[in-house]
Amino acid sequence: MAHILESRDHLDRPLRRYNIDGVVGNNSRAQNLRTDVLLVQALFKIFYEEHQGRSTWLSRPFEPPALATQRGIAVDGYHGPVTQSLIDSFLDQLIKYEGEAILNDRGLDPMSQRSGGLVIHGKRVYNVAMVHLNNYWSDPGPETPQPSKLENRQDLPMELRAALVTVKRVRSA
Repeated sequence: MAHILESRDHLDRPLRRYNIDGVVGNNSRAQNLRTDVLLVQALFKIFYEEHQGRSTWLSRPFEPPALATQRGIAVDGYHGPVTQSLIDSFLDQLIKYEGEAILNDRGLDPMSQRSGGLVIHGKRVYNVAMVHLNNYWSDPGPETPQPSKLENRQDLPMELRAALVTVKRVRSA
């Protein structure tokens, strides 16, 4: 179920990010839990439709996939072709434009309660794309007003807002 993950950054400042419990996408590990899909759709909708794919974190704006532009981004909890095109396009652009160590396995992985936003596979360390999606939607740049907390947005489904009252914390080592 979608939730808030609290941790601390490298300067010991509090971090508050929206997180999912299972993989959202189209791979063998995908669970596509309803509130997780709602959260991913809401973050993409705000990032692409309200912020035009812009963020102070990015070297250039991200373009939404053609399918999302044609059909619009629905926040309906259904993992369909538009949601998958958003995931694929986002991961591809992270790799191409930002040079991020992201594994594009056609899914968005949850941030771990142990490591926050990192996934370790052997000797390779990957950032979880959910970290970037959180950073980008929440920091659109000086020309755009700061977005309100998702749990307070009346334009999002009540089911998602209710799920986001759950707060989990990154466990200390």
